[in-house]
Amino acid sequence: MADAAAQPAVGPSRSWVVRSWPIWRLPSAALTLVLVVDAAAVAFFAWSAVTSGFGGTRDLIVFGCLIAAGLVCVEVIRRMGEPPRGLFQDLMTVWTLPIALLLPAPFAVLAPVPDRAWAQWRIRRGALYRRVFSTASIGLTLGGSGRLFHALAGGQVLGAAWGQHTAVLLPAAMLAGCTGAAANTVLVAAARRLSTPDVSWAAMLADRDMLVLSAVEVSTGLAVTVLAAQSPALIVVALPPMILLHRSLWHAQLTAAARTDTKTGLLNATAWHREVERDIDRAARDQRDLSVLLIDLDRFKTINDAYGHLVGDRVLAEVADLLGAELRSIDILARFGGDEFAVAVTGGPHRAKTTAERLRHRIAGHRFDLGRPDGLRITASIGIATLHTDGIDPTELLAAADAAMYAAKAAGRNRTIASVDLPIDQPQPGAPAS
Repeated sequence: MADAAAQPAVGPSRSWVVRSWPIWRLPSAALTLVLVVDAAAVAFFAWSAVTSGFGGTRDLIVFGCLIAAGLVCVEVIRRMGEPPRGLFQDLMTVWTLPIALLLPAPFAVLAPVPDRAWAQWRIRRGALYRRVFSTASIGLTLGGSGRLFHALAGGQVLGAAWGQHTAVLLPAAMLAGCTGAAANTVLVAAARRLSTPDVSWAAMLADRDMLVLSAVEVSTGLAVTVLAAQSPALIVVALPPMILLHRSLWHAQLTAAARTDTKTGLLNATAWHREVERDIDRAARDQRDLSVLLIDLDRFKTINDAYGHLVGDRVLAEVADLLGAELRSIDILARFGGDEFAVAVTGGPHRAKTTAERLRHRIAGHRFDLGRPDGLRITASIGIATLHTDGIDPTELLAAADAAMYAAKAAGRNRTIASVDLPIDQPQPGAPAS
């Protein structure tokens, strides 16, 4: 009787757990995309398993060797440290693309499963629905790449055919690989965009470094494909150089992450200091002027208090995009923490003042939508300091710009003041109201 009485409580408890899964908190459009991609991957696997089968023993050996090689690389680079957060290249396409090109279609859908499971277990635990979506997206696009390749190759026999029909197979493989990589990037970007509308398409799709790395990844994957087509044993030959390539890329991404502010994608304070020190040396050598702008958002604390820190972070990211769009590629922009941004501008006081006013008007005139009907509007106070006039190193220039920014706050906010315009007895800034 006790067991029978306990049974009804099990159902609601489990039901409540299911309803509490993070996936259900996604916006409806993002949830729909995630579920459709997951279902499509399962359907594609089932269909290809029925129509294509899993091949023979050699196919299983090639699949196992490629998966094992990829996991070895992942485990080696895992020991280098925590991976950078956000989108980054892990070069797994080097090992999964050959699976899509050489083996029956079901293997392509299965190819990302070991890697994603290994990442969840050994590298960093993430939301399970994200891992599943990533696995489904990669598997689906790999399956599509394989189908496209076989259609373009005209049914050529693989293996020895790579030496006999290179002129046909390599271009077909490159096109199929690039198409699959592009499709996966678009799917992931669409999911992010639907989940976080303030993330721009350009930031996700027009990253030049990511595009170059994707091309390198596909090209290297083709080299591994040619080796694996000849003999599974040759995969071992590719492993040492691939480990070195993985380590080099991982190190470069960790180095870039150490220079970057996680909330805005801009340089952090330490990296900005180093860049400006080099720019000051170049300015002295080229006999040109340089100025520093310190930008502080007005009453930003009230946004955090009224709407929460997540909304505040989205505002900071959007301000970073606004500033970046108004500046030249030679200007050095960073977030200094809190609601402060710093810019090193090539040019003297006149150019600095013109740039600062353009930035101030751009912020003041922008409506931060953030999914709210009334939106938000904010302003900024900006202080300016000029090389030699106010100092000869980044620390001195920042101190002078900070004093000017403090004066702009005290004068009523939403204005620009240059250090040279301050009275000689201007008091040092304390903790100005935001």
